[in-house]
Amino acid sequence: MRRIVLLAVSYSVARGSEVDDVTFEPAYGYWDDDSYGYMIDDGFCAWQCDPEYVSDGECDEMCNVPECEFDGVDCFHGYGECYTQADGSDYRGAVNVTEGGLTCQAWSQQWPQRHDRIHTNYPHGGLGGHNSCRNPDGETGPWCYTTDPNVRWQHCTIPLPQGTCAGHHAANRTAPPPRPASDAGSGEQSSSDMYDDYNMDYPYPPWELSYDIFPVVFAPEVSSPIELNTMISGSVEEHTYVFYEVEIPQSVQEVKVVVVPEEGDPDLYVSFDNPFPTGANYTFLSDNYGVEEWTLGRYNYLFCGAAGTEAACTMYLSILAYDEHSTFSLVVYGVEEASADDAPSTLCAPGCEWLSLGDGTCNQQCDVEECFFDRGDCACDSAESADCTDGCPVSCKPEWIGDHYCDEACFRASCQWDKHDCLKKGETPCADDCLPTSLGDGECDAACNVESCNFDIDDCFHNNNECYERQDGADYRGKVATTESGYPCQRWSDQSPQQHTRTAQHYPRSGLGGHNFCRNPDREERPWCYVADKDSGKRWDYCAIGEPSNACVHPPPPAPPPAVEGAAAMIEVIGAFCLGLFAILMLLYCRRLKRKRAMKSGGFTQYGGHDDGVLGTGVEIKPVVPESAAAPGASA
Repeated sequence: MRRIVLLAVSYSVARGSEVDDVTFEPAYGYWDDDSYGYMIDDGFCAWQCDPEYVSDGECDEMCNVPECEFDGVDCFHGYGECYTQADGSDYRGAVNVTEGGLTCQAWSQQWPQRHDRIHTNYPHGGLGGHNSCRNPDGETGPWCYTTDPNVRWQHCTIPLPQGTCAGHHAANRTAPPPRPASDAGSGEQSSSDMYDDYNMDYPYPPWELSYDIFPVVFAPEVSSPIELNTMISGSVEEHTYVFYEVEIPQSVQEVKVVVVPEEGDPDLYVSFDNPFPTGANYTFLSDNYGVEEWTLGRYNYLFCGAAGTEAACTMYLSILAYDEHSTFSLVVYGVEEASADDAPSTLCAPGCEWLSLGDGTCNQQCDVEECFFDRGDCACDSAESADCTDGCPVSCKPEWIGDHYCDEACFRASCQWDKHDCLKKGETPCADDCLPTSLGDGECDAACNVESCNFDIDDCFHNNNECYERQDGADYRGKVATTESGYPCQRWSDQSPQQHTRTAQHYPRSGLGGHNFCRNPDREERPWCYVADKDSGKRWDYCAIGEPSNACVHPPPPAPPPAVEGAAAMIEVIGAFCLGLFAILMLLYCRRLKRKRAMKSGGFTQYGGHDDGVLGTGVEIKPVVPESAAAPGASA
């Protein structure tokens, strides 16, 4: 049974991004009689805070509230300021203001600073749903992103390191129990063996209290060897990695990696030089919903990494369970001569592409055991299975649709736009996979870069001019999308036909993303792009963009994105209610004051009526003058 938290205001608070000139009628009548208030399941301590999230080893923003005891021990409440490492990498204190006096942005948030310093990428960095200073990436000391749009990040002022922190926390705890055998081989240490044991005086059993980091103690990662052209099965827990390695002989000219999900949504990370690729150090990433497919040949200079394109080498893979426990099948194909007539097929069956499995459309060529029976598409199409919605990809479970939780995999017309789970009152969808929260959020999303979504508002540079100032064109944000040889450019977010590392994740401030406009993210001579024509004989080429100018008029900055859901949204609504209440009280006070003054001057009749000759006193509210902004910080 669900409880409804009613919104105690008589007006709506606009938090979403809307496109006024775009009209889009959904294909399904997903509006129903359910409340648009925030639903809290029985047994949950806060909006979207599942009891399983509390003290699970990750600070969850929705659980970092008093009602959930600040996510148990995960958000470091009560740890104190003691640390031992000179660079503060083990600092888990509560300082959340920079040395310049700016408030820190929560690590789990992406506004106003977009970044990749998140728990999934730096699982041992003490990050997550809080805004305390940390040093996850080898800086000289703890730092944070700031909430000032003009200052990306700054260091923090924290106490000096100590020789030991044992005196700050009781050290008489018993050791946590051994890791369950069922977790072995996952490639990621469990929460019970990640940290030293100090008593944090929380009302939880000892095995839930192994999160003190003075200093950090990690179990060694484990990488499992696999063979080329051999399908294996694996599993991985939520927000953790499992690692694999495969030997690539010198005779292999091309490799193709395929990951087929059975449960969950596993993502693929690849590197030739890092034995344990994660979100912090990967070379290649494939993070689609559904099947992951990644291909690379020796013609690419990144093949075999530092060993060189002509050498034998080892390829390292990792699978991440991003949002939930995942099971999967994995195969790495090694093709010695891709163009040969007798070259082995890298398809699961003739006429069946891996990426078509589970896409919501039945392909009879895929409805065989080797292709996982099209991941259920044909059974759904023939009404043999109730565990699907016709036309909706299998990555969107039917029970997710309309469950009051926004599921990105379900936000498409064929899945009824996840009903109203991803939409606020008055919002309408504009394109498959383009969430309202993605519009105008500072990153160009390929799914939103369409006319019906107003080209992701300002994120994809469609309103920009061709003017730029730097000689190398690093600040060029125009719309030229062909090379000087006339070839069309490949979108920076795509990895086909050209596989590359020039992505928005690796170069977050270079104007990349889900578009194909020429850019210069890496200090080339001038803007360039990857070539979209695989038969052109060119991997990339320069673009003809004109000459730089000293008189550029830049477009205004994008509007702030919608506020986050959950506790932050409730705070915003409560704040609006309080403002309304304050206005009412202010009005009553002013009327009372006016009445008292009128009575003194005889302006009210004996019957309490108002004499038009008596005027009330106005209340002037002066705006607060903001403090001067601090000098912008360096980019992180």
